[in-house]
Order: sequence, then C-alpha cells, then structure tokens
Amino acid sequence: MNDAHIIKAFKTHNTTKIHDAINHYSPLLFYVIQNILKDKGSTEDIEECVADVFIYLWEHPDYFNSQKGTLKNYLCLIAKSKALDRYRKLNRSQDLHIPLDLLSSEETDASYFTLGLSPTFIQYEYEDLYKILDILSPEDKEILLRRYVGGEKPSHIAKDLGVPTKSIVNNLYRSKNKLKSLVTSGGNL
Repeated sequence: MNDAHIIKAFKTHNTTKIHDAINHYSPLLFYVIQNILKDKGSTEDIEECVADVFIYLWEHPDYFNSQKGTLKNYLCLIAKSKALDRYRKLNRSQDLHIPLDLLSSEETDASYFTLGLSPTFIQYEYEDLYKILDILSPEDKEILLRRYVGGEKPSHIAKDLGVPTKSIVNNLYRSKNKLKSLVTSGGNL
C-alpha cells in the first residue's frame, strides 16, 4: 500500500484500508510520541496522541502533499506536534498541586504539598502553606487559588469579579512575585 492509496482511503473513508494503515504506522508513531512523553505521559496519553494523528489525517487528508515528503514523515511530524501539545498540557496541569478541600480543612493526613512557583519548587508543611498564602489579601488569595488550583482562566475570573482581564493578570503576577520572594528569601513563617 503506497502513500497515494492510503490518502485515497482516508479521503473516501475506506475503513478496511484505513485500518491497515493504522496497523502499519501505529508502532512508529507510538515510538515517536513515547520519546517525547516518556517522563510526563502515561501509556494512555501516548495512545491518545497516536489516535489524534489518525483523526487529524481523517479530517484533513488534503493537507498531505506528496511533493514535500512521504506520508511516513508527514505522520511523524503530526505525531511530534500532538505529543508536544500534550506535553505542554501535562506541564500546565502540574503547576500547582493543592486540592481545594485540603486548603479549607484544618486536619489532613497529607504532610507535604508542592507549590509550583517557577523556577523554584520548594516543599512546605501544611501549616506553612497557610502562613504563606496569608500574606496575600483575601481578594489576591481568591484570585490566585481560582487560577492555579481551580484552573480558571483569567478572563473568567475577571468576568465574575467585574474587572478587566488585564487587572487579573497583573494581580496574579504581583501575587506570584510576592510569594516567590518570600519563599526564596526564607521569609519568616
């Protein structure tokens, strides 16, 4: 099965030939994606990226140009792009790991949290986390927690609070710098 036949199968949605192409290229794509996600992603993340490559080809078979290269290289390029997107997504979701229910409870069996303030990652005991966050005003604390614990976008927080998005972004920047300087200077806790 050559490149032209595979692209034709995707254009005509010939599932038998598409299945053959998937079986043929999946091990290679798995390898490419695994090399990018090896430290961050699970096997499921890798498999989802492989599936995303074929979904992309299914939705956009006309984007392949045989004049520019082989289908194999094209699929590897898409796989690399999808893996890098997933890698960035996994990195963003791991910036701050503090469950909301733990922040509102005085008792917990978890003894340490990681507060992701790049580039410094320092671990603090539970009580110290409260002391650190208490240096912020209640509004600043709410905005910081909504953004980095709740995962809300600054535009959504701004809309809820009735302020411009730029104000929220600036507030987050100032709050992170304030916390970072306290943490890195060994502030009085």
